[in-house]
This record gives sequence, C-alpha cells and structure tokens, in this order.
Amino acid sequence: MLATAAVVMLGGSIDQKGVQAVVCFTAFAFIAQVQAFRLPHSAAGSISFLPYLSSALIAPNWVTVCAAFGSMVVSELIRRPALEKALFNIAQLVLSIACGIIAFRLLGAEGLQPNRLVPGIPYVFLVTTFFVVNTGAVSGVIALSRQQRLASVWREHAFRTLLFDVVAVVVVYSFVWVYLKVDLPGLVLLAVFVLGTRQLYSTTLELAQANQDLLQVMVAAIEMRDPYTSGHSQRVSQYSKVIAKAIGLSPKEVERVGVAALLHDVGKIDERFAQILQKPGRLTEEERLIIEEHPVRSAELVAMVNGLQDLVKPVRHHHERWDGGGYPDGLAGEDIPLTARIIVFADTIDAMTSDRPYRPALGPADVRRELVKHRAKQFDPYICDRLIESDLYEQLFAICGTRVEPQVEAPVEAPREVRAPEPVIAA
Repeated sequence: MLATAAVVMLGGSIDQKGVQAVVCFTAFAFIAQVQAFRLPHSAAGSISFLPYLSSALIAPNWVTVCAAFGSMVVSELIRRPALEKALFNIAQLVLSIACGIIAFRLLGAEGLQPNRLVPGIPYVFLVTTFFVVNTGAVSGVIALSRQQRLASVWREHAFRTLLFDVVAVVVVYSFVWVYLKVDLPGLVLLAVFVLGTRQLYSTTLELAQANQDLLQVMVAAIEMRDPYTSGHSQRVSQYSKVIAKAIGLSPKEVERVGVAALLHDVGKIDERFAQILQKPGRLTEEERLIIEEHPVRSAELVAMVNGLQDLVKPVRHHHERWDGGGYPDGLAGEDIPLTARIIVFADTIDAMTSDRPYRPALGPADVRRELVKHRAKQFDPYICDRLIESDLYEQLFAICGTRVEPQVEAPVEAPREVRAPEPVIAA
C-alpha cells in the first residue's frame, strides 16, 4: 500500500467528470474481471486492465486506485479463488496501477480532458510502468513456484504478451477518446464490442484446450496397452518444450514442438506393433524392421488431421540421426526437420532417465556425458551445446523426478568422429 500512499501524497484534482469516468470504467473492469477466462496451467485471463488504465489516464489520483481496489475485492469474493491467489491478484493490480500513476504524475502530467491532447511521454511511462510491475510480480510468483530464475521467467512472459501489450496502448487511448467525445453511450457500445471479442477469444481458446486434452487422452489410451512406456509421450512432450525454449524458439513454436512430440509414437496403436512391443526379450531382425515402421505410421495418422499438417514431417523423422544413420529415410544434418531433431533429444533423455531391467535410471551428470558423447553423431551439435549450457537443463530432471545435486564436473570434450559410433539407448 506504499504506492497507494504515494499517489495520495501526490494529490491531484478530483472533479465530477473525473469521478464519473472512474465509476464507468471501474464498472466495465468489474464485469470483465468477473468473466475472466481460463488459461492453460490453471491460470486466468482478463481484459479488466484496459478500463483500469483508461480510468488512470483520465483521473490519475487516489480515486482510481481505491476504485480498482474495491472492484477487485468484490470480484475476487464472487469468483472465490484460493485466499493467497485472491490476495495476490488484488495486491499486484493495485500496485501496478499506483506505480503507473506515480510515473505519470512525476512527469508533470494531468488527467486527459476533452480539449487537451494526450501527453505522449507521460502516457507511455504510465502504461510501461504498469506492465513492468504487473509482469514482474506475476513472473516472480511463477519463478518461486517453479524454482526458476526470475529473469528467464519474466523474459518469457514479457515476450509472449509483448504484441498484445502494444495493442493495449492503442485500445486504452481509444476507450478514453470515445468516452470524452461521446460520453457514456459511446463507452457502452465500445464495451459491448470488446466484451464480445473477448468472448470469441475465450471460446476459441477453450476449443483449442479441448483439442489438446483430447490428444492427451488419446495418447494415454494408446500407452495403456504397454504399461512399460506409460506416460512416455507426455514426458517427451514436456522435455521437447524445455529444449525448444533452451534454443530460443518462440512460445508458439514451443507449443507446436510439444504437440509433435506428444504424437510422435501415435502410430504404435497399429495392431502389427502390439505383440512386438509387449515382447520381453530381444527383437529379431524382422521384428526390428517392423518396429522401425512406426514413425511412418505415426506420420500417416497425423496427416489425416487438417490442423496438424505442419507436424507430419517432424513425426516421421523423429528417429533420424544427425550422421544419417537413423530411420525411416536416413536423413542427415539439417535435412532433418528442426522439431524432429528436438524430439530425438527428448526421446533419448526419457529412455536414459527411466529405470530399465538392465540398469537404473541415469542421473543428470551421466545424461550430460551421453549427450556430449554422441554430439554430432546422433544429436544436432548446436542443440546439444545450447541445451547443456542452458539454465533450463535442470528442468528436464524435474519432469522425470530426478533430483539435481550440485556438483563440480571436469569439462567433457566432444568425441572425435568415428565411422561406427556406439548407439545410444533409444525408446
């Protein structure tokens, strides 16, 4: 509440027009907050910050801060989240708005009026400060819960919402301009349009999440036929997304990599693989050749879905090797799709970190040595280097439940190339 106290100390004129604007925009924000939509990973999304910022631009004083506080308290009581989540939601919003107003007022700006042009630099500082404080607070909580570095989490979160934040700057000013020019009727029409757009986005997001859930259920059903590999595809999907982040792919690309990895073994549902997969002993040469057809069958099934056409090649080639010794097509180097090269890492890491009848699961140090040992043979050397040097490397072992102990290792040099490299264990 120190930021709110600072806003009060800064003062600021409070007139009837300003109070009316605060009431209107706060009511708009309250409706948007109560109708917050669900996001993946138990998060929630809301457009309520748009009218809150609009209110701050017209009335940059304690009235806006107090109105936002009261609105958030009531909406959280209605939505009934866990107490700690409710307190955090209220605190981070009030802090973000208060800090934005402080930045706005310290630059000598006053609230926007019908015949007064928007003060450009102060307005930019208002919005920027709001987003920096808001994303910083959210990223801090995520970093603590995941035991990750704040900088990496904030960078990921900020980049993911950067375009939307830029658009928000224009939307906020549009709200204020319409209100000042047309008054309440114009704001009502604009609110109906924005809330309608929000509902369309929410519905689209829910459909996308439902499709993702259906894929998860389908893959889980397939893996129930082979309890030994139960959960394999889900883990490979998680590993793949961590690796994709480590090499700097965009959030959208990371998600597509995760979907491809989830479906990489879907072809094993074919009956001709069933008995071979359940065979306890070593495979015959004929059986091995049959099993090596599963990437092709997986790609055929994925190709039947219109929305997954970009994943057909990554699924088909997830058993190719950098040196050209893989299957089904013997591709080498960068001829292998990038997503497939990522899945090769994830698939192998899951095999190495799983208990096998002939050996226990390997730990982080052993996995690192294996990755370096087969760099530029089985694995893309660029991905290998970026992964083992990344802060995200330890996340791989949180997925499989292996505790990463702090240790000092001697540097391991990449092995010289040989014609017949020793094969790495693969799932």
